[in-house]
Amino acid sequence: MPADLRRLSILTAQEIDDLYGLPRFTGDDRCLYFDLSASEHESVNTVHTTSAAVHLVLQLGYFKAKRQFFVYARDEVLDDLRYILRCYFPERDLATVKPLSKPTRLEQQKIILKLFSHRLCDHTTKEESEQKRNGLPGSRRSRSISYVRCSSTWKIIAS
Repeated sequence: MPADLRRLSILTAQEIDDLYGLPRFTGDDRCLYFDLSASEHESVNTVHTTSAAVHLVLQLGYFKAKRQFFVYARDEVLDDLRYILRCYFPERDLATVKPLSKPTRLEQQKIILKLFSHRLCDHTTKEESEQKRNGLPGSRRSRSISYVRCSSTWKIIAS
């Protein structure tokens, strides 16, 4: 029996992509998710290069939509990059937007987490969650376990 037939499939490939794949925005979605609050706009303005600022707006919009971070190829996000350039950097051309380095991408993720009052789920956070879970009555404990697993899967937990 092939290995994939022995596995339980709860979600279809399309449902998995809908949950964990890059957002696919319509024009209205772009207006909503790439709209910047005052604090987000301030964070974008502190970035040193236009390329990094464009990617920060992109990551902010994706985080607002899915509460996840993504590593993406430039050609996968071209429509969103064009929209961001048109709205926030009209003097810049798409050709000037370079890919982010990993350290810059990770630094931007920290900025986004701070803007949304989130933090990475590290060892200390997992221990705190486990201690809280152990203090719950049995019927509530199972719901908390799901939350902890979900948080560690996404590596994000609300503070």
